[in-house]
This record gives sequence, structure tokens and C-alpha cells, in this order.
Amino acid sequence: MTTIEYYKQQAKLLLKDYNLFKENNFNQNEAAFDEPQEHFDINNVFSKANKSKNESITLMNAQHIVAKISDFKDWNDLLHSSEPQREIGALKLNAYKIGMDPNIIDAAETLVSHELFAEYVDDEGNLNYTDDEELEMWKHVMKRLLL
Repeated sequence: MTTIEYYKQQAKLLLKDYNLFKENNFNQNEAAFDEPQEHFDINNVFSKANKSKNESITLMNAQHIVAKISDFKDWNDLLHSSEPQREIGALKLNAYKIGMDPNIIDAAETLVSHELFAEYVDDEGNLNYTDDEELEMWKHVMKRLLL
């Protein structure tokens, strides 16, 4: 599965989870899931995307929300980003999806920035790293945070 297909799948799952939660007045205990999968923490996701839970959303809205919580400007920005940047976004998406505290995700971003600076700064103070190297740093930091 490509990352684009993954993001499309996640947008569909977000829309499905959102509709189920909305039917149950956003009471997580009332929602009965028919498939064993990780479901979106709607409160966390909508908070990160600066969206109100009370508005109805379409698949296009869900795609935009998925892009925003993955730190892309919008769905089009996600589609035109590099593969490593989409993979970094997927790490962030999954963290928000499972309800990880946004402060922890922000701390991970800060840690990645510091680690990249320490590893890839030259004598003039310029940063020079590839998207692949940034992805590897994100994987390293997230693994440390989640274990």
C-alpha cells in the first residue's frame, strides 16, 4: 500500500468513526464498533485540526483533517509532498489517532529538530539533511517515546 492509499483509507476510517461517534452523541462508551481496528480519538483529532465536532463532515473534509493533523497545509500539499514527508506525516497521524497527548507529539517535533541540528549542522551553522534522513530521525524519536 502506498502512503497515498494509506491516507485515503485513513480519511474513510475517520469519516466512518466520526459518523458513528456522532450517532452516539460523542459518547465513546455507547459506540459499538463492528471491526477490530484502531479507531480515531475524535476529540484529539478534531482539536488538532481546529474543527468543531458538531459540524457534519464529508470525505473531502475528512481528507483535509487527515492532512492537517499530519502537518500538511491541506490534502493537495500532502499529495505533492515527498514520500518520506508523507511517512513522517503518517507517524504524526497515528499518534493523534490513538489519542497521544499533543504535548508529547510537540515534544517529539522539538526533539527531532534538536537531533537534526546536532547531526547535520555544518561549520557555518547551515542545516543540510535529506527527507529520508529526517524520516529516520522521526522513526528513532517516536520509537524512543513509545517504548
